[in-house]
Amino acid sequence: MIISRYLKASSDLAAVTQHAERLIALQHLFEAIAPPLLARSCRVANFKQGKLILHAANNLLAAKLRQVVPTLTDEFCNRGWQVTAIHVAVQHSGDELQTAPSVEPLAPAARARLAELASKVDDPKLRESLEHLLRTSAPEAPVPPEPSTD
Repeated sequence: MIISRYLKASSDLAAVTQHAERLIALQHLFEAIAPPLLARSCRVANFKQGKLILHAANNLLAAKLRQVVPTLTDEFCNRGWQVTAIHVAVQHSGDELQTAPSVEPLAPAARARLAELASKVDDPKLRESLEHLLRTSAPEAPVPPEPSTD
């Protein structure tokens, strides 16, 4: 590749190019060894002196990522990378809605029981939370077919 030769010709650019290539290799490995949701939603941000920095799209994903850090560290080491520590940071990318896990609709029986529970709860915050759960987990209404103009 011509651009690659140009970037590696300058000693200053060669170091940056080499670092970028390492980060790309680490990202590909991360995507291969991380759980699928994390692989899609988190990114390798930097790697320096054995410390790998991973960015998560939001706090929930960061918490999940922190839970698997020991496993990830072992996997990186087993595959030839001398990772001594992994740090997780939240890096809001602006497309969190696209990376958030989808919410499955609740079964009708579960919805009925939650609605019954919400009507009996005295705590207004808990009642609002249950009602919010019912609203956000409602099955999508079917879209009626367009009338035929034939």
